[in-house]
Amino acid sequence: MRRPRSTCLALLLVVGCTAPPRNTIEPGYEGAPGVQRFVVCAPNMVLSLPGVLQGSTSSLRKAILDYLREHGRVAEQVNLYDGRLVWSRAMAQAEKEGDVSRTPAFFAEYLAKHFEFEAIVVPSVLVQKTRVVSNSGTWDGVRREMQVVNRPRGVSGGRGQDTLADGIALGGVNAEVAVTSLHVLVFTADGERVFEGQGGLEFIYEIDMARVTTDFKWDYRIRGDLLQDPTVLREAIEIAFSPYLDPAAAPAP
Repeated sequence: MRRPRSTCLALLLVVGCTAPPRNTIEPGYEGAPGVQRFVVCAPNMVLSLPGVLQGSTSSLRKAILDYLREHGRVAEQVNLYDGRLVWSRAMAQAEKEGDVSRTPAFFAEYLAKHFEFEAIVVPSVLVQKTRVVSNSGTWDGVRREMQVVNRPRGVSGGRGQDTLADGIALGGVNAEVAVTSLHVLVFTADGERVFEGQGGLEFIYEIDMARVTTDFKWDYRIRGDLLQDPTVLREAIEIAFSPYLDPAAAPAP
């Protein structure tokens, strides 16, 4: 068995990796040949999830499970508590043996006591920033528009109207804004990393213009529907899993 290469997820606490490669696959694993049974870990089993996203990932994991099943695969899930417990034990064993990069191998070994599988999926929601121009941003294979709420009516930019307020009302926000992406790692049944991919999800904030007409100020407001849009989840999953799984090989939901 080849030793699994060091990945951002496995070595996060050791090397502090913050810039994972985008969609890298071991030759011969395109299309996940011969893989019929997957075990899917809870999102952010290892990577910490920002408080603003706590409780918002259940729809994402269901969408991942559904996507695998649409490809004709069997997909089971490991809950967050059990996954973290087993991962901690695997890392402790790897550290004891002096090679933390073996953590995924020990993790797979522990999971095999309770699941039958050929591959392990470890998903995480990552938070980063992207440049927004006129409310539009592009990252990790997607283009998204920021939602605008409480847009004032009849802002004409006349006398006494602040140009900032006028610009915001017309939808012209230009800034570095927080966004989310889906990061996916796939390991074989013996803990060898064979795929790593990433696909853009959505903005964390929406633009609240409730104060534009009174004091010419606007605010970022945390969206109340984070990671709930099935179309957004589907697109991110397709991008993140390609070419390990070909989007064209699964029927549209």
